[in-house]
Amino acid sequence: MMSAMIAHPNGPPQGRFGESFGTDRVSLPLNLLLHTISFVSSARAAAVGAHGRARKLTHATSQLDDPADLARACRTCRILHYMCLPQLYSHVILRSYDHIRYQEDTAKPEGVGGGSPFAMGLNALITRNVVNYVRNFEVAGEWRDYGLEENARAGRIPDGGMMLGLLIRASLDRMPQLQSFSWTLNTKMLPNVWAGLASKPNLKSLTIRFPNRRLPSPSLTAPTFPSLNYLKITDIDPLCYPDNISELLFTSRKIEYLYLHFSPRMRLEREPSINIHSLFGKVRTSDYRMHLKIFCMQNLYAQNDGNYRDLYVPELMEEFVLIDSAGGANDDASLSFVSGPPVHLPSMERLHTLRGNKVSRRHCQIMSKLAKTLQRYFLISGRELRDRPFTLTPPSQAGDVSQSSTPNTLPYDNNTPSVNGATPRSLPDHATTASGGYRRSSSIVASSPGSTNNDGPVIALGPFYLETICACYGNTMTHLLLLPQWRLSDANLDKLAKSCPGLRQLGAATDSPPLDVLRIMANALPGLTAIRILDYPEGTDITDATVALGTDWYEQRLGLEKWAQPGRGKLRWIGIGELAFEVASDARSGAEVEVDGERRWWRNVRRVPLKRVRDVDIWAKDRLVI
Repeated sequence: MMSAMIAHPNGPPQGRFGESFGTDRVSLPLNLLLHTISFVSSARAAAVGAHGRARKLTHATSQLDDPADLARACRTCRILHYMCLPQLYSHVILRSYDHIRYQEDTAKPEGVGGGSPFAMGLNALITRNVVNYVRNFEVAGEWRDYGLEENARAGRIPDGGMMLGLLIRASLDRMPQLQSFSWTLNTKMLPNVWAGLASKPNLKSLTIRFPNRRLPSPSLTAPTFPSLNYLKITDIDPLCYPDNISELLFTSRKIEYLYLHFSPRMRLEREPSINIHSLFGKVRTSDYRMHLKIFCMQNLYAQNDGNYRDLYVPELMEEFVLIDSAGGANDDASLSFVSGPPVHLPSMERLHTLRGNKVSRRHCQIMSKLAKTLQRYFLISGRELRDRPFTLTPPSQAGDVSQSSTPNTLPYDNNTPSVNGATPRSLPDHATTASGGYRRSSSIVASSPGSTNNDGPVIALGPFYLETICACYGNTMTHLLLLPQWRLSDANLDKLAKSCPGLRQLGAATDSPPLDVLRIMANALPGLTAIRILDYPEGTDITDATVALGTDWYEQRLGLEKWAQPGRGKLRWIGIGELAFEVASDARSGAEVEVDGERRWWRNVRRVPLKRVRDVDIWAKDRLVI
């Protein structure tokens, strides 16, 4: 962001909690200067009244959303100080660290001459009037308690933890406008903080994380939150912390978004210490049904009940997520008597998103009757993607790649290429690997490179799921992510494209070359904006083959495809294994080049890091998190 330096008349400015920035100048964004100048110019006009001027300045400050920019604006003048301060403190995040951090530029400890930033932030909330502006309050990070073993032997809470709870409670009591609270510290939230939150009539969002270590602490029954709309509780572990949240779920009647995450320890140690009835027993035995729109559950290891019929009003459900909370075809034998697929899932008329990581014949049958308007279906592989180095391998060193007699290549950089009459090399349609390249078949293949013995039952279910998706939800499906064990053939892809003409995002494994897959799907689905070709389980064959050719080769080849020409399709994001490519949103971003004596348009396509696609659903939803 461009900025201008403005001198501060009273010496070095101070930070939010009293720290000095060591300079008498502050960097002010030019867009704020523009808004301010336009306000001053308008204020001179006699036709603009006091209300109009206030409205213009309010608009100027509302354009700022970065805390650093807001802090600079607060230090510019008195008017902007009063206008920006409420927005600056509307969302407060205090992060604790279990070690002392040092500033990169000065090598000085953070908070030198005072307390840690976390402690100084709490001090500001308790002693200054800015706490009246707080609407969203988060405490996060690592909290270090001293004397843990000694206090554990005495059955006592460490004094540090008690003082933390008291300070947080004191801060909460001074927040009349609090609407959202998040506790993700690695220590347990004490009863006095729960009580302080329950006294907030406008609290609509609550996120609580239980610690993953056992420490002496009082158990409690979570209170009622009359206005609560969003509830997320993570790392629930009844043997470590036997707190009762069933009363909260039963009496907080406005909850619409419910996320329950259980400690992975329970599943790893085969410990069924909880069940559905212990959580929702009061709901089941009453006439009340929760009015949920989104229901997400992860790591539930409980007795095989599988009955969700009496928990919520099915006509209101819009998104349903079960991750490691239902039995699947590839589960080991030790789970068969405990965890199983849902037995009773009522039809949900408004359901548009279904997400999970387990597949089974029973689940497929339920899915065929579950909803009428399912639009987004994500099957999570659980595979962590990693960025490959941005190295460019010359195609002449990339194996079986034919080249023309001319040595000229298509010039390319990260922006628009400059083409000085150069003729690019002859580009092959796809790469072949040393192991024989890509195998084709007319149906979903029965094995995948790198697949394990447990993948057999999962692979066998592929045709049933594909048939269910095409037959039941073809007219409504817009986002689809399949398992990497299911390698689709050209015939499968053609059937999928014809049955689901409204697909906008697709992720699947195939037994065809990536460029062939892109041609088939981009031409058959004009509304496709993102496509992801998955690597096989336990392997990176497709990624390795792409890297061996050189990602610059793919950038050049993709930009010459017919679907990349102006007026042809909307494809923006392409995934090949662990690699991601971005197609220029403007089809005119490119250059005219000569290929084999023919003038063709080359569209700007470049490889991007994975963080660029983290908001694209077929990447964002492929994670084992709720």
